[in-house]
This record gives sequence, structure tokens and C-alpha cells, in this order.
Amino acid sequence: MKKLFYILTSIIFIGCSKDETPDYDGKYFFSKNISKENGVITMESNWENTCYGKSNYIVNENSKYTTYESWIPKGNSCNLSNTQTFTFDSNSKKIDGQPVTFEGNLLILKWEYTHENKVIENIYYYKKN
Repeated sequence: MKKLFYILTSIIFIGCSKDETPDYDGKYFFSKNISKENGVITMESNWENTCYGKSNYIVNENSKYTTYESWIPKGNSCNLSNTQTFTFDSNSKKIDGQPVTFEGNLLILKWEYTHENKVIENIYYYKKN
């Protein structure tokens, strides 16, 4: 009976001691964006399998920086148009001071501003590869 107790206790301890720290490291590709005016969706675009969909953030939790690559179509091919390095704070989840959300395999950036008495939201989704 004592052995059974130790076995069950070990199983419970090992099962409960799993590291619940999310893994944000990886390359996140631009998959879609949504624009809203006063909470109503005015535009939704899917960018997967396009040149714009090659645009990406490379996130490394242990680094204080993240790299962003911007891709655009040029003729019949995709060209890297710009590479930038931004600060990344894994504790506050901010890229260059802008809050980001990690949901499953998504990195989500949201910009909100007011223009002509309208609240404009632009939400950008990047999918982890």
C-alpha cells in the first residue's frame, strides 16, 4: 500500500509540475488583418500564400529584440522590401512599446485611434510556423 501511495504521489507531482510557461519563440507570418470602425468590421483580408504573407516577426523570449521582415510582390516574385529590429519585452509582451497578444500559435497586434469621431481599429494576425 505504501508503494502505491508513492507511485500515485509521484504521478500527481510530475503531472502538476509541468512548466506552464508559454513558448513565444518562433517565426510568425502575416496571415490576416481586420479593420473596424466603431466596432463594426469594415475590411478583412487573408494574406496566407501571398507575398505579403511572407512578412514575419521573429520572436526570441531571451532576447531584448525582435526582427521584422516585410515582403511585397514585384512582378511575378516576392521581394524582401524591409528588415527592421524592434525592442521586445517578454514580461510586458510589447514589441517596440506596442502591446501584443499571444493566443495559441498567433501573435496579434492591435492599433486603435480616433479619426473624424470614429474609433478605428486595425488588428494584424501573425501565425507561428
